Amino acid sequence: MMDNDVWDPEEHANDLNNSKSVATVEEDEIIFKYYNKDYHSGDRIFTQNISESTLKGWRRNTALKVITHGWLSSDESGAVEGIKEAYLQKQDVNIITVDWSESASWKVYPLPAYMTQQVGAIIARLIDHLVNNSYVSLEDVHIIGHSLGSHVAGASGAAVATGRVARITGLDPAGPGFEVVHHLHHNSLDTTDALFVDIIHTAGGAAGYYSTLGHVDFYPNGGTPMQPGCLEDSNSVSGLSQSYSCSHGRSYEFYKDSILHPHTFKAWQCENWQAFENKSCENNQVIYMGDETPSR
Repeated sequence: MMDNDVWDPEEHANDLNNSKSVATVEEDEIIFKYYNKDYHSGDRIFTQNISESTLKGWRRNTALKVITHGWLSSDESGAVEGIKEAYLQKQDVNIITVDWSESASWKVYPLPAYMTQQVGAIIARLIDHLVNNSYVSLEDVHIIGHSLGSHVAGASGAAVATGRVARITGLDPAGPGFEVVHHLHHNSLDTTDALFVDIIHTAGGAAGYYSTLGHVDFYPNGGTPMQPGCLEDSNSVSGLSQSYSCSHGRSYEFYKDSILHPHTFKAWQCENWQAFENKSCENNQVIYMGDETPSR
């Protein structure tokens, strides 16, 4: 989702079925660009035309990060651009950014929500092509998505034909519809979509999904609004206050910071937030949230 927008599932309850007849995603609508530490030009690549000449500068035997955005957004958003730049600054990885803004720009939320499965299938075809031609190994593939992009990431992992990707990270996966509408809930990101799925919840119960979805789910500051730096206000955009929208975007800001500043977000295994606040989890397992979250 866009940082300042949200869908009311009750208001648009009938739109999902209607969307199925019109929501078709064409492969050429999805824009893939690739980068690594030696190649910052962001050339566009096409699934059906990948070769040594079109993937100039590609680094074989190197981890691949696939990054995508949510509703009413694009690859210019902080959810994609910020994370990409952090990786380029800190790590030797290949990066593919995914722009599905032509579909994500529909303002009637059920349309892009329904389209996540088709977008994911197109990304999966690209991953399969890269794997089949030895550009990358599945064990080195990590898909990262924010909001609706989290469910796109899940759909990608589910559709990969060559096997299971190593990791999917969901950054405050979109909650509206996916927690209450059967058709969307069935298509939400879950632990079957990759060998390891980690989730960062920052606006649960508002723009984000509150229930657990991954092998590891992080709930910084309780996983709900208001996140630090997001001031409560009375202004509202599409039924969601600006402060809730700010909290929704904190997930990708936290993730970006975890790349730039490792060992920043210490997390304790805990039954719930109340137990954490009561200091009942101080002796439990400790790991770090974000890029360095251990997958084993």
